[in-house]
Amino acid sequence: MQHSIFTGHHRLDLMTLTRPAFSALVSALATTAMVLALGTASTRASAASYAVTFEGPTELCALAGQHSELARFQSQDDVSSNELSRLMNEAPAQLAKLFATEGYFNPVIRVERLASIAGSVPQLRVVIEAGPQTHIYAVELTPAGAIMQVVDESSGNRIERVAEQWALS
Repeated sequence: MQHSIFTGHHRLDLMTLTRPAFSALVSALATTAMVLALGTASTRASAASYAVTFEGPTELCALAGQHSELARFQSQDDVSSNELSRLMNEAPAQLAKLFATEGYFNPVIRVERLASIAGSVPQLRVVIEAGPQTHIYAVELTPAGAIMQVVDESSGNRIERVAEQWALS
């Protein structure tokens, strides 16, 4: 019986290998096996550390999903439990600042950790109660000081020009 290993384009006859060559082959095969095992482990570890869902007004859930740290880090596989706790604790203040850019100055935001099956990734739910949205209908600017004296040679008084072009008047 002939023992051989097929390696791509070459067939290796095990009976003709010297002891040092055989040892080198075994070492190379062991190294390859370890590399493949580590590759498989790292592929398996690339799963998310947790999963988060946002509940509330569609517009604000979309903003939270795009811009919050809690959403951004969920795809990383190395978020520790301490880091997850930090993200959960900071999320309400971070989201409140984000929602203020859309005119929601008094949102109520709750981050809840849902019960999960042992061995599965933690499940988080962020509940967003937007509150009233502030709308700005008009703005009145009253310039004072040195700016009142600035005159451009080409277009005259800068304050008058800004007032004429101001869209919210």
